[in-house]
Amino acid sequence: MQFNNKKQANIAKILLIRTPLMLALIVLVLILFKVINIPLLLITVAVIFVLCLLATLILRLHYVDGEVSDAYIRIKYYHLFPLIREYRKIELSGKTLHSVSIEKRLGGQISVMILSEHTDEGIASYPEVPLSLFSKTQLAEINQTLSSIKQ
Repeated sequence: MQFNNKKQANIAKILLIRTPLMLALIVLVLILFKVINIPLLLITVAVIFVLCLLATLILRLHYVDGEVSDAYIRIKYYHLFPLIREYRKIELSGKTLHSVSIEKRLGGQISVMILSEHTDEGIASYPEVPLSLFSKTQLAEINQTLSSIKQ
C-alpha cells in the first residue's frame, strides 16, 4: 500500500505560506511606490504571514510519502515550513515491527504515528511521524494496514 498527502500538503502550502507572502509583497510594493499610504495595512499583512508560518510549525504540517508491504515499511517526510528543508526517512522490515499507533495531540488537531521495532538490543522507537494533513479515513486505512503487518 502506498500513501501520501501531496494534495493536502500543496493546499496547505498555498493557503498558509504562498498566499500570505504574496499579499505582503503586493502591499509592500504598493506602499513603496506610494500607491497607498497605509503602513498599518503592511503591518497587519506581515502579522498574518508570521501567524500562518507559526501555524505550520505548531500544527506540525508535513508532507508524508509512505510505502507499506509485508516485507518492509518505508516512510519519507519533510516539514512544510520553508526554512526547514531536511527530509527524514524511516525504513524497517515488516518482520521486526513491534508496535504501531496513531495518536492525537493538541486537542485532536495533530495526529502522529509512532513506530517501534525489535532489535538485538531490545525495542527501538522511531521519532514520531506527523500525519496532521491526512483525513480520518486515510488515517484509519494506514493504521489498519500497519496493524495487519504487525500480527
